[in-house]
Amino acid sequence: MATKTELRNLLPDLAASKGYVLDEIEDFTIDAAGEAYMIADSDGVDGPSGESLFLKLGKL
Repeated sequence: MATKTELRNLLPDLAASKGYVLDEIEDFTIDAAGEAYMIADSDGVDGPSGESLFLKLGKL
């Protein structure tokens, strides 16, 4: 059985642009240098325009 540990609340990162807060984290990775990245998007249904966001989160 795997266990989860929350390392960081991503909502402030998603809200930092002061625009529409995207509703889905599509991908997340940590590179060889330990830098974390995520891609978020809205699917473009029910109002949102279908935006995508690539964020460098830094070291976690």
